Amino acid sequence: MRALLSNLLLAESSEDIVALVTFGALIALALVGVPLVWKSIQTSRLTGPIAIQFDPGSPRLGETCRARVTIRPTGPVVVEAIDVRICAVERIHWKVRTNNQSQTRSEVALLFDLQLPTRRPGQVLPPQTVAEIFEFTIPSAGPPSFQAPMNRIAWTVTVSVRMAGLNRTDRVYPITVPPLRVVS
Repeated sequence: MRALLSNLLLAESSEDIVALVTFGALIALALVGVPLVWKSIQTSRLTGPIAIQFDPGSPRLGETCRARVTIRPTGPVVVEAIDVRICAVERIHWKVRTNNQSQTRSEVALLFDLQLPTRRPGQVLPPQTVAEIFEFTIPSAGPPSFQAPMNRIAWTVTVSVRMAGLNRTDRVYPITVPPLRVVS
């Protein structure tokens, strides 16, 4: 680094300065970028597929749902934590007219947010599979899933898996929540 700075100070033309700065930037990128890319490759290789199954597949308002999270790592890993979060989000769009111009505005509101207790499976050796069951209840007073041209209510389940020495892996699964069934 000291040699690069002294060469930068001794540079005679702007082309020399640009070349030295570019060379320094490439070295910095290699020192920082390569380890990050390597860690990302290791994470995707060792994590393996993460799957989730819901019972029932489309839980209604007020129903209890069982979510089975399955992880099939391709190498020996320590699963530090599996987190599951259930959210309902409303997205609203509307048009505003000012001075003969129309603009679309948006607003996002979090209607429901539930973080389930963390599970800590520990050491996993292939061909072992981690399967954790999470239970949650969709609130009966919550909004059902809804889709319109300017308004949408979407429910999602986010599964986060943390493994020792690897990046956290998040998977987002949309679920359809039908309205309450009215019996007359």
